[in-house]
Amino acid sequence: MAMAAVCGSSGIASLFSQAAFAAESDIADGKIVRFDFAGLQSMAQALAKKPWGGARGPGNGLCEDGAPGPLPDTLANLTPQAYNSIQYDAAHSLWNGVANRQLDIQFFHVGMGFRRRVRMFSVDTTTHLAREIHFRPELFKYNDAGVDTTQLEGQSDLGFAGFRVFKAPELSLKHRNWRGAMSSPSWAPVTSGR
Repeated sequence: MAMAAVCGSSGIASLFSQAAFAAESDIADGKIVRFDFAGLQSMAQALAKKPWGGARGPGNGLCEDGAPGPLPDTLANLTPQAYNSIQYDAAHSLWNGVANRQLDIQFFHVGMGFRRRVRMFSVDTTTHLAREIHFRPELFKYNDAGVDTTQLEGQSDLGFAGFRVFKAPELSLKHRNWRGAMSSPSWAPVTSGR
């Protein structure tokens, strides 16, 4: 719903609220923290006063240092083709298993030029509690990317490079190369030539 508020679109807000009220995500595994719109506004105001890159949030556990950190070699040295072959496993999408959902969210893997880690949270709209969704290799299909997943085990702080939102679950298959919000300010759609 925070994204819908930024976009200023009541249609988007309606879709987000229907999906968000449906159920808590089963991929959220982090510590439970309080989250509400007033807190989001305070966080945005605090971040707006700080320089980009090293900004720190108000100490509520939701927003920490956004500066890019070093990645494991297996991710830092990916070619564009190898990075593009990493796919999010649709069975782990944010609202997978929620009946009659209108939206779904999947995450992008960090790696290659996408080094800024984005932390994702699932918010329970009735209790106003949020749980972080930590990076785990099993959330992704590595296909022929050549990623050594043993270098990724236990690294729950890798975060994600961004996320994509799409209407109706079947759209993820038709538009799998569309990029949603990515962590790099200079991203572009990547096609696989299919």
